[in-house]
Amino acid sequence: ILSRTPKVLIVEDNEISAESIKKYLIDLKYNVVDEFIENGKDVVERVKKYLPDIILMGIELLDDVNGLEASELLKYEGIDTPVIFIADDSDKINLNRVIDVGGYGFIPKNDISKTLLKSLIQISLARYENEKKLVEQEMLYRTLFEKAGDSIFIIKGNGEDQGKIIAANQM
Repeated sequence: ILSRTPKVLIVEDNEISAESIKKYLIDLKYNVVDEFIENGKDVVERVKKYLPDIILMGIELLDDVNGLEASELLKYEGIDTPVIFIADDSDKINLNRVIDVGGYGFIPKNDISKTLLKSLIQISLARYENEKKLVEQEMLYRTLFEKAGDSIFIIKGNGEDQGKIIAANQM
């Protein structure tokens, strides 16, 4: 997890909800960006401006770009900041969509609490750091594998395809 206080950006169309979330985050000693984003179209620009460590984003926003679409826009721009989505209970149907866009979590607005926010933020940041380390290790492994002076074959060790060659480097 980060060695400094994580910076949180709130993207929420309901000012009362945004203020409530902000108060919880400040009580939890998070560094909260002091601007609420209400429109999905503004998300990429603001994320580039503030460089948050994590985003709490409403699914329903004020313009024609919802939070799920805004998350996809971030990924399209090469921004991989973790996003935790917030929505009314009636939006629970969006859970599969949250998973599809790579969301790190989902909180129904009626269930927001300090404990839940803290837990989900800490878990999300830890997951994000672990995923970054995994990618770095995969790149290292891939480089060693491809640059090796000898032929290397990776053979599946168990299961239905046991003994099958699943990868080989190029000599």
